[in-house]
Amino acid sequence: MIRKIDKNFLSASVKHLYYFCLCKLTLGGKMRATNIWWIRPALTLLFYFSFVPQVFAVDWERRATGQTYIEYFGTVVRTGEIASMLMLRDFTSETDFRGVTVRSIQTERLFNCKENITRVKKYDGFSEEMGMGELVLEKVGDNEWEKIEPSTFLEYALRTACLG
Repeated sequence: MIRKIDKNFLSASVKHLYYFCLCKLTLGGKMRATNIWWIRPALTLLFYFSFVPQVFAVDWERRATGQTYIEYFGTVVRTGEIASMLMLRDFTSETDFRGVTVRSIQTERLFNCKENITRVKKYDGFSEEMGMGELVLEKVGDNEWEKIEPSTFLEYALRTACLG
């Protein structure tokens, strides 16, 4: 036989559990009321930070492999004729990049889809693979656009960014 649970009973039980678990501490065998106002904000922050990295995470797609690296494409945002794409180069070992030792470089590259030109908006170098670890390099790219030569990796990236 299944018993119907009274909503008020359940609500009261949850409040009762909350009160005894979060608002009282066991000290020397006696229950003493204590002011732990920080528990609710701490639990909220814990909940927030357990999901935030997943919200802002990039889904990397493996697109090329070289002898010393693997290239991934990430998020693409297109606004009019300009497409912005995140690219990640993951090195097989520590590599010197512009005077800094890195294991991966994340690049935000802009593509002009109409004129077939590109430029790097920024570089971020990381101490670990897949853009993880310590951020060891932050560099703003050049403002100069370069022509994309046919049958190159950048042409492949342009097509991916502009055509999807």
